[in-house]
Amino acid sequence: MLGTLAAQHCCLSAHDIAERVRTDGRPVGLATVYRTLDLLFSLGLLQRVDVATTARYEPVRLGAAHHHAVCDSCGRVDAFEDETLEQVLRVATGRIGYESAGHEVTVHGACPDCAEVAA
Repeated sequence: MLGTLAAQHCCLSAHDIAERVRTDGRPVGLATVYRTLDLLFSLGLLQRVDVATTARYEPVRLGAAHHHAVCDSCGRVDAFEDETLEQVLRVATGRIGYESAGHEVTVHGACPDCAEVAA
C-alpha cells in the first residue's frame, strides 16, 4: 500500500487506493486502508483534501508546492503548481509576520467539462 501511495500523481480516496492495491494483486480490506491512512496522516506523512463528502489523501512532498482545483459538480480533482501564487503567499505571510511552515490551497468551482455544459 505504501508503494501505491508514493506512486500516485494526485490525491486519491480510500476506495481508490484499495482498488489500486487490489489491481496490483495484493488483497487488502478497506478497514486496513482507512487505518493506514489515519496513521500516516497523524504522523504528518499524508495530506488530506476534502472533496464534497469524500476525503482524499496524498503524500506530503517537502518543498513541492502542489495545490488542487476541485469541481463541485462532478468531483474531479486536478493538481496544479503556480509560482506566482507561491510568491503572493510568501509576501502575504511576511506581511502578517508569520514564518510559513507550509500551506494548502484548494480552489473550488467548475471543471472545464462542467463549465462547458453549464454555458
